[in-house]
Amino acid sequence: MRYSNSYLQNYKDCPLQCFFKNELKLEKVEEGKTEHHLVFGRAFHSALKRIYLGDTFESARKALIEGYPTQLDPEDKAKTQANGLTALEGYVKRWHKEDKKWKVLSCEEKETFDYGLEENFTVVLDLVKENIQYGGIYGEDHKIVGGKKAYLNEEFWRSFEPNSQITKYYSFIKSKYGDCSGFYINAIG
Repeated sequence: MRYSNSYLQNYKDCPLQCFFKNELKLEKVEEGKTEHHLVFGRAFHSALKRIYLGDTFESARKALIEGYPTQLDPEDKAKTQANGLTALEGYVKRWHKEDKKWKVLSCEEKETFDYGLEENFTVVLDLVKENIQYGGIYGEDHKIVGGKKAYLNEEFWRSFEPNSQITKYYSFIKSKYGDCSGFYINAIG
């Protein structure tokens, strides 16, 4: 069996829901309010992927719009398409110069890894990059929103358990690239 960190976290949150989703492959007929945070986060990840793979800002904008075309939760005034686009633009402006110091090695690639404790572990690293000036390879995990964790507030960080995820990501990066100098948690809000 292959287990991703998302699978394990889903099992920890609700074993029955995990069984329905991952084993029986049941899907909701339509996305709605309950998927709002997850869909918004996926759209933002898709936009960041475009940026880090060297596409234009317009391409990233389009990815966010296509990934989150309609407001799934009309009551949420923060996570709207317009605010997502504003956050994306602010993010690119803020990190544009800093990002030139890095060479992107992989972005949002799904890979299988023999961690040694499980048969095969599926990993999807948001970003693996190398520091051009000083060397060193680093992993990065974007935290925008996710599942039941709606916002990057105290409640989110209190429930955030990076150890198992980051430990596995670190081991994967080191096995693939021969080095892992560190790991960033990139909180975007």
